[in-house]
Amino acid sequence: MTLLTLPEEILCNILSGLTSSELIQASTTCRRFKYSAQQILFLRLRDISKLEGHKFIFGCATSAHRMIPLSFQQPANNPQHITPYQTCLIRKSTSPVTATTSITSHYTSFLPLAPSNARSSYTNLDATPRPMSTTVSLDPSVTFVQLITNAQLLKLVPEGEGGLYSSLLPVASERLFRLRRKELKSAARSKQGKQVWLDEQRNCGIRIKVTEKEKQPWVASAEESEDERPESWLVEYEEVIVRTGALLLTLEEKREGAENAVVIGKVSAKSK
Repeated sequence: MTLLTLPEEILCNILSGLTSSELIQASTTCRRFKYSAQQILFLRLRDISKLEGHKFIFGCATSAHRMIPLSFQQPANNPQHITPYQTCLIRKSTSPVTATTSITSHYTSFLPLAPSNARSSYTNLDATPRPMSTTVSLDPSVTFVQLITNAQLLKLVPEGEGGLYSSLLPVASERLFRLRRKELKSAARSKQGKQVWLDEQRNCGIRIKVTEKEKQPWVASAEESEDERPESWLVEYEEVIVRTGALLLTLEEKREGAENAVVIGKVSAKSK
């Protein structure tokens, strides 16, 4: 008897011991393995929302105000220009998970929350929390703003109420993108917002909503154009989408290290 002639139940039990990366490779060897591997991957994709006890955190700031790692509190001295890491609510997947779902085409959606001291408290997913936001300004002669994003999976120790964490897994670290003045203006006019991919593989992206802030009085000289006037926009991060397969592989690759990790830091459980 060979692997190809094993009963389906036994074959699935054997393949279940493989990582998702190994399953993907096995699924390319023959049609029999492909079917069984897809069934196992389907179950893993369906359960990914549990994140194995991790929390998905996200932060975005201008390149001039890079985020201090694990800065969970809104700085009081400059709240408009520094956006700290914040916990994200996991929302419904971007498409239903079915037995034929491909691990490469499925995404999980997250809602970045506003800092705790900037939103009212809520206890369930039916509440309507405010999304994270950053105010960006362009001085005359400056044509774009540069933003840096960071997305991590944070795992708290069992006594998580104290803010202790035992592992930090990068999902999309130090990803830089630019928003030009024309793009900001166009996004402000659009009701659908703007989608920005943070990597070439499109494993992680954000959807932003741009609102133009009230213009300050300004007198142009004969040599200045309308596009050079100082302007400000409120950039809201309405959604972070991550390829579900990338989340799954990240959790599996770091599982052993996360389980054996010691407590390496402490973050504030409440905003002061």
